[in-house]
Amino acid sequence: MALQEIMNRRGNVIFSVEAESFKEAVEIAVSQKVDLTGADFSGANLCGVKLIGANLRGADFSGANLCAANLCGADFCGAKFCGANLIGVKLIGANLFKAKLWRANLSEVFLSGCEFDAGIFDASFSTSLSLEVFSRMTIRDLNDRTILAESFTKALREIVNSSESFTKAFREVVGSVA
Repeated sequence: MALQEIMNRRGNVIFSVEAESFKEAVEIAVSQKVDLTGADFSGANLCGVKLIGANLRGADFSGANLCAANLCGADFCGAKFCGANLIGVKLIGANLFKAKLWRANLSEVFLSGCEFDAGIFDASFSTSLSLEVFSRMTIRDLNDRTILAESFTKALREIVNSSESFTKAFREVVGSVA
């Protein structure tokens, strides 16, 4: 065991604990309901981490490995996941409003009841990459039934082909489904 520290983006320690790994320290912080607003997890290996219900507003997960993580009910408002590995992540009921997912790997992501805005996939995403991301996403409801999936991607592709911006297209599709 070693002293593990969770820092914020300014370099200040926001939580420290004796733990076997950084991942374990993060799970201990979440279990103790530590406010991890603005935490810096950039580049961290958090594969399989459980962040259920955590407050991670404005946290930085850029380049982090979060494969198979359980992020259900967590608050990621304004968080950055740029270039992060999110393969197989469960985001049921998570708040992703104003989160940045640019160039994140979203294969097999489970979304249901998530709150997010259309800008989530904006900026450095090209239209073709954005469509590719949606075609690899698994969107499920709370009964584990696949919803939208192919029809969502197809509708999005048709709108993008006649739209100038992906964000505009995304908003049109989301508005038509809601």
